[in-house]
Amino acid sequence: MLFNSLEFILFLPIVLVLYFLTPHKVKWGLLLAVSFLFYSFWKPEYLILIITSIIVDYFAAIRIEKTDNLKLKRFFLTVSLVTNLGMLFTFKYLKFFLVNLGVVIPSLYPTPDSPVMKILLPVGISFYTFQTMGYTIDVYKGKLKAERHLGYFALYVSYFPQLVAGPIERASHLLPQFKSINPIKAENLIIGFSRILWGFFKKVVIADRLALFADVIFANPTDYSGFPLIVGILFFTFQIYCDFSGYSDIAIGIAKVMGIDIIENFNIPYSSVNISEFWKRWHISLSSWFRDYLYFPLGGNKKGIPRTYFNLLLVFTLSGFWHGANWTFLVWGILHGIYLIFYKMTSHLFTRLPKQISIVITFIAVSFAWVFFRAKSLNDALYIIRNVFHSINWRGFVPGLTGTDLMLSIVFIAYMTVIHHRFNFNLSRLTDLKPYQQLLFLSITFCLIICFGIFNENKFLYFQF
Repeated sequence: MLFNSLEFILFLPIVLVLYFLTPHKVKWGLLLAVSFLFYSFWKPEYLILIITSIIVDYFAAIRIEKTDNLKLKRFFLTVSLVTNLGMLFTFKYLKFFLVNLGVVIPSLYPTPDSPVMKILLPVGISFYTFQTMGYTIDVYKGKLKAERHLGYFALYVSYFPQLVAGPIERASHLLPQFKSINPIKAENLIIGFSRILWGFFKKVVIADRLALFADVIFANPTDYSGFPLIVGILFFTFQIYCDFSGYSDIAIGIAKVMGIDIIENFNIPYSSVNISEFWKRWHISLSSWFRDYLYFPLGGNKKGIPRTYFNLLLVFTLSGFWHGANWTFLVWGILHGIYLIFYKMTSHLFTRLPKQISIVITFIAVSFAWVFFRAKSLNDALYIIRNVFHSINWRGFVPGLTGTDLMLSIVFIAYMTVIHHRFNFNLSRLTDLKPYQQLLFLSITFCLIICFGIFNENKFLYFQF
């Protein structure tokens, strides 16, 4: 079920009313049922994957906690990791590996009617497998007690606001909130519904509007050169931010209305003064997951400079591959690894630059990497890079893009930026305003959605990851 669908507009109010009417001791059951229902709107049979992950990690964590035998602990941790990574590999990467292996060994190349070519990527599998693996690893390390209530643990894995596109939550943060009593609070309602509305604004007014033109450019980049390619890159740079952070805003807002705090996933990343800061502001839940469960266990920056650089490159290569089974994502991840290594080597120079110059340099580097992230193939990405400044001409400019469209896009992006800085990004300061100011902000945002929104139920970009 898409957040920007009619089904969800009807689904959410019913869930919230039932949530506040349901006694606290059985709220978990209601939320678990609606979370499974929410997911089953896409493909009901794929619920078995979430349930498998829930059951395996629930019992594995308990066994890890109960035994003092290190070998047994490692065995049950391995069961958890193999199960989750096995599902992730099968449904997300198996086709990619067989196709590429088939180039070298033709006999292994899958035929069009081969079962592996018909595998569909389960929505959200990259998110909920990482979330539940993080829980098992924390129990193994002794940082967390194993959850004995299967219902609460199942809810932690499948909580519908952040089920299919994050943020990737930690059990130590989310589980206790499910168990606490969350009465209706005016502050939570104001912040929560404001955040939901803001997320919809970023999605349907900005992201989906930019997508109308960015998608045309990246679908056939060889039809363009010069300025159209620049527009395509910049449009996608803001499209992916507004699309993904818009989803996070809606998820955080829904949970806030229920009195539950979900971790922030973005913090004005395009205002970063260097690439290291960018990754502390972009997709925060994923970057912190890789930091805590991969980078630190590899030794982080405590085993010498060469090992630090290797760890960074490995982590970001895997991070790129996490996003999708395509060489373009791999190159995107490697690029960011190289960026971070270069920054660590030259950080003393960056500190001498004016803040505005550092922000521009970081933004350009990030936008350049987005070309590989968005392009359908490496050939398309390389064509764009070779021709983006080849000639500044208007030949074959984006069909349908007018000066008005361009101006509206700039105005909406500027409005979003001002609001982010005014309200400290997460709108928590909205309650500091007077009631009429709150009403004015909400009214303006709502009117912008109604008047300028693109209501074609476009999927959120990170649904494919």
